[in-house]
Amino acid sequence: PPWGARWPPPAATSPAAAPAAPAASKGESLAELEARLEAAESEEAPEPCRPHSRDDFLRRVHSFSNARLWFAKPAALSPPQCARHGWRLGAAADTLVCRVCLAEFKCPTSLDDPAALSAAEGLLRTAHQPLCAWLSNPSPESFGSLLLPARFGAAPSLAEGAARALESLRARHAALLRLPSLPALADGLSPALDEAAAAAGPRRRAVMKSMNASLINN
Repeated sequence: PPWGARWPPPAATSPAAAPAAPAASKGESLAELEARLEAAESEEAPEPCRPHSRDDFLRRVHSFSNARLWFAKPAALSPPQCARHGWRLGAAADTLVCRVCLAEFKCPTSLDDPAALSAAEGLLRTAHQPLCAWLSNPSPESFGSLLLPARFGAAPSLAEGAARALESLRARHAALLRLPSLPALADGLSPALDEAAAAAGPRRRAVMKSMNASLINN
């Protein structure tokens, strides 16, 4: 060997192998594997608390796509209600996780007892970590009202749901007009309001456009 060289030469170190993706366990379907991977990623990646973001709300609702992990729950514990309070479906059955404070909530299997159901419903609000922003700041009830309007009993037909949504819009519009003044709306909001009015259908378009005009000109 050359003068000063070490002998025998040190073994070549191979680069660290990338971690392998978790394989599906025996009997696990592709949907269950995707839900487990998404839940594992959710636990590792905290997200900001944005209760008024409908996109965030819909992503939380989408995490409940594997119905076998959140099965036969009452309306008070429906996916929209859980998502309103910042919860996503976890990797295990009947388990919720929060991506803000990383808290975990295990729902009781049996909810036939009204006391157990009431306690589980309360834990949706209180099972977060002490400083979690979701504790006192859930998403608006309106986010889940058209998905599962539990306060009306059974889910209404599409026509009934649209009529109730328009009535709710009229009530909010009347409340805004009672204010002495309104903040200036963004310049790009008018096209969005016109698009929403057009999507409401020909019979409701004139009503919504008149509401929009009264808010903009107030």
